Amino acid sequence: MKYTKGYIIYMDIWDYLDDEKPDERSLIDNEQRILVSLGHEDLSAFARVYVNKEDPLYELSKSIKPIDGFEDFMIHGQPDLVEHETNNGQWVQYTPQDFADFLMEEKDEYHGGNIRLLSCKSGMLDDGFAQKLANIMGVKVMAPTQTLWVNKDGDMFIADSEVLADLWGSGEDVKQTGAWKIFAPKKDGE
Repeated sequence: MKYTKGYIIYMDIWDYLDDEKPDERSLIDNEQRILVSLGHEDLSAFARVYVNKEDPLYELSKSIKPIDGFEDFMIHGQPDLVEHETNNGQWVQYTPQDFADFLMEEKDEYHGGNIRLLSCKSGMLDDGFAQKLANIMGVKVMAPTQTLWVNKDGDMFIADSEVLADLWGSGEDVKQTGAWKIFAPKKDGE
């Protein structure tokens, strides 16, 4: 099988309906047919992006480089949930269990590997979204501890300060105040 890095599949699945999700299976199947016809048979290197097309992150995410050993999922986040904005401005929120259920149902979407959440603050709490997702999925989850900023080159910076992010974005050598944190799955009681 061919393994190609550097491509991102854009799954703005709520573009089609305001109140309901469309048939996600048909969207995924269409994307796979297109990619396989282009010679990309192993889709595990593709990140999944769940942000509204009007969101600046939609375009910025095209440059994010995948890392070995992790499957990328971009979605807005908070310490205890992830969320997506619909075209009508409503936010759809997912608990760790909701998101895990979605991933486990979509075998073409998620290939069973470790997960890198490109999702602000999803790694902030020791027992927050990222840890709960790791426990449910039984894989490692890498997540940012603070706000995740992305520039046009796909570089990422983690800090809750917009001032620091602006300095970083303008090329200043600025130290991050947050970090990537890896959460290993724990069994009940650990």
